[in-house]
Amino acid sequence: AVGRFSLTRDPRAPKELSNEQKEAIERDPQLIKLCDRQRSLHKLIERKCGSVLKSKGTALHREYTELGDTIRAEKQTLHREAFEEMRQEFFATIDTIEIERQLLGFSISKELKTDDGDKIQFVFEERARLARNLFRLSDCRTEDQHELYVRRVQTIQDWVSLCSLREGPRKRRVSSADSGVDIAFDGIIDADTFPISCPGTQCLFCLGDSQLPHSARIYSFSRPDHLRRHVQDCHLRYLDPDALLWCPHPSCPDVLDGIKDFQGHALLVHNVYV
Repeated sequence: AVGRFSLTRDPRAPKELSNEQKEAIERDPQLIKLCDRQRSLHKLIERKCGSVLKSKGTALHREYTELGDTIRAEKQTLHREAFEEMRQEFFATIDTIEIERQLLGFSISKELKTDDGDKIQFVFEERARLARNLFRLSDCRTEDQHELYVRRVQTIQDWVSLCSLREGPRKRRVSSADSGVDIAFDGIIDADTFPISCPGTQCLFCLGDSQLPHSARIYSFSRPDHLRRHVQDCHLRYLDPDALLWCPHPSCPDVLDGIKDFQGHALLVHNVYV
């Protein structure tokens, strides 16, 4: 289906049930029957024991608890079935809708914006350009050949560049007005712009990793112990404790004599306790 050709998902596909659909689930006959039974059992427990809390350990309390679990499971099942049916209907009809829009002369690219106002987000500029170049509506018979050639070369270069990049766990949205999409990157990184003295909870290894997006490189942990655990689990554990170590800070040329020397250097020079 055309709606499934996206690299991740169709941004227009429904992500949750509407209020009307949720209300319809609450009106399900089987669910209403179970809820009525639970209310009746609740009244019986109050008459005999005073409250549900005081009835703990009795057969009535066990039946009441099991009935509550059954109601929750039934709601989850109805919710899942309604959600799957809604998405199946969307993907079953989106092809016809897209074809009709093309026949009417409407641009599909303008439909990237989702119903809730969110936009497609890209961590890297290369991926944003690829999305524009690979999925744009154009006719090679009428388009300028030089521009077409330049775009093809740029596409190949972006594919190659993406092979040496990786996303970090944190993203920061930066709006791109000319592309119609949100791009979560900060442009070209100049190592000379990184100050030698860093925030005390910043990872020097991530800061010096040019394959990470800028937001992941400059990320600061909420607590010093979180930083130390991250550095130990993700970086230091893979290094020889006694081997020479280049300082990972992008603006620092120092070579350290093992991990212990690096830890002292990080604290004295970069203000980072690892």
